[in-house]
Amino acid sequence: MEKLEINGTEFTFDVEKTREYYKSNEVCDCAYCLQFRHTVRNLYPELAAYLARFGIDIARPDETGPVDLEESILYYFVGYTVCGSGSAPEGADEEISIAADGKTLKLTLGTGFQFPNNQKEEYFSLTVYDLYLPRVNVAEE
Repeated sequence: MEKLEINGTEFTFDVEKTREYYKSNEVCDCAYCLQFRHTVRNLYPELAAYLARFGIDIARPDETGPVDLEESILYYFVGYTVCGSGSAPEGADEEISIAADGKTLKLTLGTGFQFPNNQKEEYFSLTVYDLYLPRVNVAEE
């Protein structure tokens, strides 16, 4: 088990269980999620590496909040599941900022709002905000 403390809130997580979750979780096949899966890893490699420290596969989120812009798509939130627990009060999230891929990205970790997922054991959410991705032509998987 790994530990991370943010502002006095302790998060404990199992990297291997989280990796296994991402190998088996269902993924959405809507056009926005297909776009996300086909572009995010190449455009945000440092973020992908940061999320991998938790066992998260950046290309397999539980939920996204896309906004269609003229030349790109803004994913104003991208929600992931981490196998583990956090000591934050129910409904509370801890916010952090990380420098990755030439940007300062906002993330929250929390036990509050949980994205729909297939996780059966204890977990917390990790949410990334404001990822801009170009529109590309992708075929259905």
